[in-house]
Formats: sequence, C-alpha cells, structure tokens
Amino acid sequence: MSRVARRTLQQAYEDLDVARPVGALARMRRSANASARRLVPRAVRALFGESKTSSWVLVGLLFVFCLLLVRPVGMSLLSWHRTASVLSDRREEVSALQKRNVMLDRRLEYYRTDAFVAERARRYGLVQPGEAGFVVRELVHPESVGRYAGNRLRNALAGPNAAAPR
Repeated sequence: MSRVARRTLQQAYEDLDVARPVGALARMRRSANASARRLVPRAVRALFGESKTSSWVLVGLLFVFCLLLVRPVGMSLLSWHRTASVLSDRREEVSALQKRNVMLDRRLEYYRTDAFVAERARRYGLVQPGEAGFVVRELVHPESVGRYAGNRLRNALAGPNAAAPR
C-alpha cells in the first residue's frame, strides 16, 4: 500500500474517531508480501534474498542459461533438417536411377533379339533371302530439288550428245 493510501486510511480512522483495527494494515502488508513471495521459490529467496536486483540477476542468469541451451539444440535441429532434406533428394535420385536402369536393361534385352538385328540390317540396305532390294534416291535440300529438276529438263531438251551442265 502506498504512503498516500496509508495516510488517508489513518486520517479516516482519526476523523471518525473510531479505533482502527490493530492488525488490519499489517495483515494487508503481509498478504501482499506473501503473494510476492509465492512467485519466487523458497530456494531462490534463500540464495538471493528479497531484493529486486537479485530477481533481475536471476532473470539474467535464466536468459543466459536458455541461450546456452537453446542455441546448440536449435543448431542440431537445423542440421537434422538439412540432413533430412539431402536424404530426401538422394532418395529421389536413386529412384530415378533405378527406373533408368530398368529401362536400359529392357533395351539391352531388345538389342540381343533377332528382331533388332533384322531392323538394323534393313537400315544398312541388306535384305533377307528371296526379297528384292530397291534403292530410293532422296534429295536433301529444297534448293537441290530445283537444280535437279532443271538439269533433267536441260538434258532432255539438249539430247543425248550434249555436254554435261556446269
């Protein structure tokens, strides 16, 4: 209770000319101190006493302790998270490589079949016994198509004894 409140309470008792209860103010002070004491454990009060400075020192010590405890725990959690992320990436990579390996195995099996050998032989112009082979002449560029058609026309007009075009 503040001084002003105590003084006004005392003045009110004096003005009323009534005897104030002896222990009322003391009980109020004790109950306020008791509630403050309940907030701070008994062992802490025994070590540091009742001063406000000691409670701030205690808060500071708790803060430093939390920093010393929280930082390593936080760093280890961060390291765990990074490791879990790398592990997830590697698992995805292994899965993709396993799929590719299966595809390559299937391709290798196909390369060992007679169907693949026959397909490649046809690309190189080989034919099976009893088949007739044909060669189809392909023109590569559109400009060469025009030149080819022009040369054929000139040769047809010039006759068989004409010189070759330049």
